[in-house]
Amino acid sequence: MKRYAILLAALLLICLPAAVIAAETLPVDADIQSGKVGIEETKPAAEEAEELDTKGAEQPETSPSLPEEASKSIYFGDVRFFAGYTTLNMADYNKIASEFNLQQVKSGLLVGVDFGIKILQCLSAGTRIEFIKAFAEGTGTLDKIDISLLPVMAGLTYSYYLTDLDFIISAGAYAGYAWANGTFEENVGGTATVAERSEIYGSCFSADFDLRLDYMINTALSAGITAGYRIASLPAMKAKGAYINNDTVTNTSGDDLAFDFSGLVIGAGVSMNY
Repeated sequence: MKRYAILLAALLLICLPAAVIAAETLPVDADIQSGKVGIEETKPAAEEAEELDTKGAEQPETSPSLPEEASKSIYFGDVRFFAGYTTLNMADYNKIASEFNLQQVKSGLLVGVDFGIKILQCLSAGTRIEFIKAFAEGTGTLDKIDISLLPVMAGLTYSYYLTDLDFIISAGAYAGYAWANGTFEENVGGTATVAERSEIYGSCFSADFDLRLDYMINTALSAGITAGYRIASLPAMKAKGAYINNDTVTNTSGDDLAFDFSGLVIGAGVSMNY
């Protein structure tokens, strides 16, 4: 046993120095040998490639969005539906109505639609169609009036975009022709039976001037309020039927009675681009 122990010790003394010398001769990176980079800081090439691919996936290419003005220009025009309240300057008729205890006409409701086509980014041209229903007011019980107006016009609208606030300020001017139609009725003896009735009708030049403030809900839809003035005065209206004996509606002096639909307008509307 002593002999085997002595031989094992001799082998260790011979092999250990040889192992140390072999380790010192292995190639080592200069940065690692100098202590600048630790062995744990180095990464395999495959791991670095995977990290690069991940970074590239986190930053995909995106196509640039259209400028705001360019996005508006894709629309060719707009359609606007509106409704509102209007005063009516029926001074001549109301004077006669008060004398004969007839219903008076001082205001009305209106509905309408605008069809516009863009000429420039801020300017559009188009048509306007309205229907105005007059209110019959007063204490007249035996006699009543029902009258309305239908203007058809063409015009221009200029719009200024407040893009930071999402508002549009617009000014419009329209001109055309209007047709009025209505009836006079008399209930003889206060009964429900209409004994006498006359239809009245006429036409005249008409014009609308308005200002609008719209809020842009999105690029294709907006809604807002309107204020303006209408010019539409009929110097005379023709009549046919038993209630009015003359060919036209006249006053007590036999002169033609004017029906003036001019007045202030306030309302609201919705616009849709197309």
